[in-house]
Amino acid sequence: MDANTIELLKPSPLKRLIADEKAFKENLQDKQPFVIGGTMRQCLNILVDETKDHGFATLYHMLIDNHSQQVVQAAYEVYTEDADWDEWKDTCSRVLASLRRTIKGCLNQLALETNDHGFDNLYNHDVVQAAYEIYTEDADWDEWKDTCSRVLASLREMGITVL
Repeated sequence: MDANTIELLKPSPLKRLIADEKAFKENLQDKQPFVIGGTMRQCLNILVDETKDHGFATLYHMLIDNHSQQVVQAAYEVYTEDADWDEWKDTCSRVLASLRRTIKGCLNQLALETNDHGFDNLYNHDVVQAAYEIYTEDADWDEWKDTCSRVLASLREMGITVL
C-alpha cells in the first residue's frame, strides 16, 4: 500500500472522537449502577444495597459538620462527571467511618436509622460510653446498636424521659 491509501484508511479525527465517546459511554454503563442524573440520596441508597451497610442511607442526614458535607458533595459532583463508582464508594465509606469515630456521630446514626432521637442524648451514659469503647475496637455495629437500644429501653422502663 502506498502512503495515500494508508492515509485514507486512517479514521478521521471526527470518527476517532465518536469512537472514543462511544467507548466511554459503554464503559460508563459497565461501571455505573444507576442512570446518570441520579440524586446523591439515590447513590447512597445503592451503596446500602451493595454493601448491606445502612449507614450509607443515613449518611445524607449525618453530614452535620461542614467539612463532611463538602467532601461528600464534592465526591458526588466528581462522580456525576466521571462515573467512577469505586471512587464514590471509597469516599463515602471513609466519611462514614470518620463520622462513626465519634460517640455523638454513632448515636446520631442510630437515631436516624431507628427514627428515635432518644439515642442522641445517651452520650454521657456510662454503659453507652463503655459500649462505644468496645465498638471502636471491634467495629461491630449490630452489637453497638443492640447495647444502646437496651440502655434506652431500660431508661424508659425506669420512667426516665429520654427525648
